[in-house]
Amino acid sequence: MLHRWIACVLFSAGAAVAQNPTAPKDLEVTAATKSSVSLSWKAVAGAAGYQVERRSGSGAFAAAGEHVPETSATDSKIDPYTIYTYRVKALGQGAAASAASNEVQVGPPPMGFNQVSPTPEDNGNNYGYAATSTLDANDDPIFAFYHRDPNHNGHTNESVVLFVGWDRAKYHWRAPVKVDDAGDFPDRLIPISLARDAATGQLALAWLRQEDKQAVAFSNDNGVTWAMQPIDRLEDENQATSCSVALSGGEIHLAFFNSKSPVYMTGKTSDPASKWKRSYVPAQEGTQQRGIGHLALDSSGKPGIAYIVNLDAGGVAAMYWRPGSNPAKALDSNGIQNDGADARLAFEGEKPRVLFAGSRDKVDLHLLWFSASQDGASWSEPVAIPSDGNRLMGGPMSIAVSPKASYAVVATDNAGNWDGVKCGYPKLSLSNDGRQWSTCSPNPRDKDTRDSYTTAAYAGDGSLYLTYRAEGPSMKALVVWRGGASGAANVAIHK
Repeated sequence: MLHRWIACVLFSAGAAVAQNPTAPKDLEVTAATKSSVSLSWKAVAGAAGYQVERRSGSGAFAAAGEHVPETSATDSKIDPYTIYTYRVKALGQGAAASAASNEVQVGPPPMGFNQVSPTPEDNGNNYGYAATSTLDANDDPIFAFYHRDPNHNGHTNESVVLFVGWDRAKYHWRAPVKVDDAGDFPDRLIPISLARDAATGQLALAWLRQEDKQAVAFSNDNGVTWAMQPIDRLEDENQATSCSVALSGGEIHLAFFNSKSPVYMTGKTSDPASKWKRSYVPAQEGTQQRGIGHLALDSSGKPGIAYIVNLDAGGVAAMYWRPGSNPAKALDSNGIQNDGADARLAFEGEKPRVLFAGSRDKVDLHLLWFSASQDGASWSEPVAIPSDGNRLMGGPMSIAVSPKASYAVVATDNAGNWDGVKCGYPKLSLSNDGRQWSTCSPNPRDKDTRDSYTTAAYAGDGSLYLTYRAEGPSMKALVVWRGGASGAANVAIHK
């Protein structure tokens, strides 16, 4: 009897001890935006609930909210520009916790250099051709580009337009999506342009097609699917050599540049292109169009256009135009002829800023110039942006304005010798006021991997993205470089 009583007591005590459940399995991110992260996992037998834990960067894990009874949870208290790692534990009786589940990452791309889409073997000059980018609804980079001759058989009439973006939930770059496969794409100055509507999240992609045709496509699902919108060229319009698109509040703003006059189109994106209003930049006496330019929107969603003209008196000029007004000269080349002149436009609030590529003095290294205006009518004296040693910079190029009104400029390397060169590629120029500039690179050492079609963009927290096509022994791919909000302002410290 004594042995039976002892056994009974031991059995009862063991039943009262809390048993740790097994670790949850198959934790995954089911959805992720800049405002929330949704998670799910498989149920654990006997679990009384679950505790989600997270860490930012390399920090320690901590509870992300209260424990939950279900096998899913949503974390809405996040920083949209922080990379998080999540895990979950099952809770037993008495809140005894299991071991942790698998871990998942979520958020924007990592800091530093990211290989987005590798160049197919033996197709380097054709893959990523004319790449352009902007930021999506999560402030993550998205790309559009040509893949010319994708079958590598010498037939460029099989070329395609591709789109690729970042998947926060899966924490990787998506596979490229085909937007168009309608023939041979032209070897033009800026044959493709990508934009996002901050109000609706809609994307627009404009490009030049074979037989001098133009096209626009729209996406309402962050680039997963696209709807084509062909645009008929009017008989009195010359062959377009570049295009530029922007979106605002359900309206499209579209410009095609040719040797006659920049063509400006606007209308509702829900309407066919045949209903969009078409207008032309007024011709200025003593000027001839060069077919190169750029359209941008100010902080209120109003468009402006910067474009290059030849001057009958000699040299070239960068012009600025807003619909309903007369063009104004932002700067000229002081009578120096520039066959490769280029211009880009950005706004600091509602104040236009023009970036000009070309020679306008007798200093061989001065090929990039910045000019600012308060009203678009009168413009400041242009400021020369310094080069990195004797490596010259010119178009194609990009200019971005940060939330704190600082500037970033990236430009194409246009040869020169290596005297005084201290930085690699891509070449990046930074300024806090538009007057004092420094030029270097986030990659100070690799001088053999060149960049092309480089675009600069600031996210909402002031972090800087550079997107480009890399071609060199260390990397052949579409690339994104991400610099933090504090590091972006000091990236030129290598010089």
